[in-house]
Amino acid sequence: MNRDPLRIARSRSGGVRAARRFVANRGAVVGAVLALALVGVAIAGMFAAPNAMNIDDDLSTIGAPLPPSAHAPLGTDHLGRDVWSRIAAGATTSLTIAAAATCLAIAIGVAVGLVAGYAGGWSTTRS
Repeated sequence: MNRDPLRIARSRSGGVRAARRFVANRGAVVGAVLALALVGVAIAGMFAAPNAMNIDDDLSTIGAPLPPSAHAPLGTDHLGRDVWSRIAAGATTSLTIAAAATCLAIAIGVAVGLVAGYAGGWSTTRS
């Protein structure tokens, strides 16, 4: 049995090789970081944004939006709503819709693939 350490080190699993190729691709890493940031905002928004759907009426005495404060980290909009809470609520809604659309696309794709594989014919022949 050949126990050459160099050969053993070179025969890494496919997962390790894929991870190294992923990390070497700058665009993939930037995309993953942005996607994780969006997921983080959505998750934080569910817990840390208590004013997401109600109008706070936080306006100044002359009716202008308030600047950032401890109560509203990004300030308020022209209707007095907390901007951070609105962003977090929007991220949560967007990710929910994206997850539902992905599940629907997977279900349709699996159904079409099963029918095509079972029925055979032109969809399974190679040209």
